[in-house]
Amino acid sequence: MKRWPRMTVFRAFAAAIIGLACIEATGVAVAFVAEHVERLNVTGSCVECDLSGADLRAADYSNVNPDQANLKGAFLYKANLSGVNLARANLAEAILIGADLGGANLRRANLVRADLRGANLIGADLRGADLSGAILIQDQIDLACGDDSTRLPEGRVIPDC
Repeated sequence: MKRWPRMTVFRAFAAAIIGLACIEATGVAVAFVAEHVERLNVTGSCVECDLSGADLRAADYSNVNPDQANLKGAFLYKANLSGVNLARANLAEAILIGADLGGANLRRANLVRADLRGANLIGADLRGADLSGAILIQDQIDLACGDDSTRLPEGRVIPDC
């Protein structure tokens, strides 16, 4: 019977406890695929990648293509996503505080309960996007555009594209 070194067991146990604490603290399971993050960083493209729950704070993804990516619950605090194609991406419950989404293609993206406080939405295309329960102010929405199928938090309106 093989015995594991004491430090290996300790590290595995510590990683499990930290992972559970992260889930408990945020309510979001960290389930991203590390290879997908690496592919996005190296090649600049990762269609239908699973980046859910990934910590991508302050990342510069202004020249990448994460089309249809799963970014549910991702931590994108102050990330540069200007001009990025996020069409049909799942950004539900993502933390996008202070992120730059200027000129981004967010057509049919799922932004349900996303936190967009202080995010730049100048020129963002939100046609067909679902922002139900998202945290943002009308002034931000006024700088983006959408259509009749764009779902917004109650009382908000969006200019047509």
